[in-house]
Amino acid sequence: MKKLGLIGGTGPESTLIYYKKIVYGANKHVGKGFFPNLTIESLNVFSVLKYCSDRDYDGLTRYLMGGINTLIAAGCEIVSLTGNTPHIVFDALT
Repeated sequence: MKKLGLIGGTGPESTLIYYKKIVYGANKHVGKGFFPNLTIESLNVFSVLKYCSDRDYDGLTRYLMGGINTLIAAGCEIVSLTGNTPHIVFDALT
């Protein structure tokens, strides 16, 4: 199974929900002796909101890409955003 990376912390509540659903969903699907290998890169929600309020979408993209690159360096093969707000620059991240 591929290693998953989550960009979290941009909504701690959503990060927790996604983490639990992914871990326990994989456990239910694969078997009791399995939890997926995943890494969470926790970013500062207040930085994300500041970039948005300043309409600095290039800065937000760079900030999120920094987190994505950290996950890639940690061996993650798939990366997911766990908060809604960062999706405003989703197309620039792909």
